[in-house]
Amino acid sequence: RAYATRASGTTYGSESSFQTSPLAAPVASAGTAITGSSFSANWAASPGAVDYRLDVYTSTPTFSDDFTDGNFTASPTWIGSTTDHAIETAATIPNGNATSDGSYLVSNASVGVSALMMPSTAIGQWQFSWGSGSFNPSGSNQFGVILMSSASVSDIASAFNGYYLLIGANGTGDAIELWRSSGASKVPVGDFPSSPAVGIGALEDGLNIRVTRNGSGQFELFYSTGFTYAATPTTSAGTLTDATHSTSSYFGIFTDFANTSADRRNYIDNIVLGGAPDYVSGYQDLTVAGLTQSVTPLMPATTYTYRVRAVGPSCTSANSNEIMVTTSAVPVYYSQGSGNVTDNIWDAVAVGTPGPAI
Repeated sequence: RAYATRASGTTYGSESSFQTSPLAAPVASAGTAITGSSFSANWAASPGAVDYRLDVYTSTPTFSDDFTDGNFTASPTWIGSTTDHAIETAATIPNGNATSDGSYLVSNASVGVSALMMPSTAIGQWQFSWGSGSFNPSGSNQFGVILMSSASVSDIASAFNGYYLLIGANGTGDAIELWRSSGASKVPVGDFPSSPAVGIGALEDGLNIRVTRNGSGQFELFYSTGFTYAATPTTSAGTLTDATHSTSSYFGIFTDFANTSADRRNYIDNIVLGGAPDYVSGYQDLTVAGLTQSVTPLMPATTYTYRVRAVGPSCTSANSNEIMVTTSAVPVYYSQGSGNVTDNIWDAVAVGTPGPAI
């Protein structure tokens, strides 16, 4: 507060309070110096940070399904609009362009409103291949994936608490959107700011999707083009934050088509859900003074994830984006002297000389 003093005394003004801005989360960048037993984690500076806290971990999925068993009625059992869905085996997704890996879950061509659900308590990570026929989504012809749900539902309008990805409703429908469901109320959290364009042709080329969610309710979507999930997507579509709901009992897919056609279908495959972090010894909340940290010793040919937080004089930021790093495989060497190779190409090689890595 301010005050003024004169001969007759001091007069005080009214008090006002303010809160300084929170410390911004650092932005993590790709790992470098990758070997079979180590890599370097990297990130950009966060203004006002005194130091940083680093987590490095692996995770084991709580559930996966690639439909190679040819059904969705056992291991796991999907429930809901079961007669509206089937297993497809076409090498190219129907009425689309993406190559499949031979067995995937689809909504049938005649289906308008439907939902198919399976039990899931995942609240931190979802991975899947997502596709559709070639059409232009709209507010009356839309489809999506339910990430978190408190109940098994038969359509997206039903009451549940959770979150879902939607294509086709908000604005021009050119982006993948995150929506919140609180009972029967459906509220858009927003468009992922760097989402791939999905307004024309929908998901005809397929998208491999990875969505993460941290304890503060920040969702980040990663993607790559395709439908076989040959590699983990690393391109970020940005983040959206909503912490209203924090538990889940089901995962699922849904359609909401006013005008059904062979093009308007929802395809999903290569589902991997959840996975609690298994921290590398010594790398949970590790204090780091700089902007890079060597991580060692590690296992070869193993995928690790790292994230970092900025620490200031009075607060700690939210987690950074997550970066995945796969360590190199350990090469195996053969030489003439080891007795493993007898081919003539080794005749000119001195005994004991290391051979090529294979």
